Amino acid sequence: MCKIAARNLTRLKELKSNIPNPRNEDREINFIDMAAEIKAAKIGQINEKKIREFFGGKPIESYYVKKICNFLKVDVTEIVDPDEWNRLQNLVNPHNPAEELNHNQIKRHIPEQTFNNIV
Repeated sequence: MCKIAARNLTRLKELKSNIPNPRNEDREINFIDMAAEIKAAKIGQINEKKIREFFGGKPIESYYVKKICNFLKVDVTEIVDPDEWNRLQNLVNPHNPAEELNHNQIKRHIPEQTFNNIV
């Protein structure tokens, strides 16, 4: 889960205000139309609730954050804390960043029988 850095909330709202509403160009785009435009631009599917949560400062899944930022034509790290974003994008075990998991570490996270079937 990922949320906007509080210091960037104004920037995010600024970016949104620069996008015209496809149904009324005199008004800024709303969350429902933004979801529809993201889909129309073939960026992906996202519902207005997720967009509203993100703009409200609540955490949402990182792949939705990517879709919103792609639509707004802004790098994710300009909106989300770069350190947090990079942490979420790395699949490295934070407790063992320099090496791969060994058998004992894996065994702790999966049932013994499943582990024996894998190796």
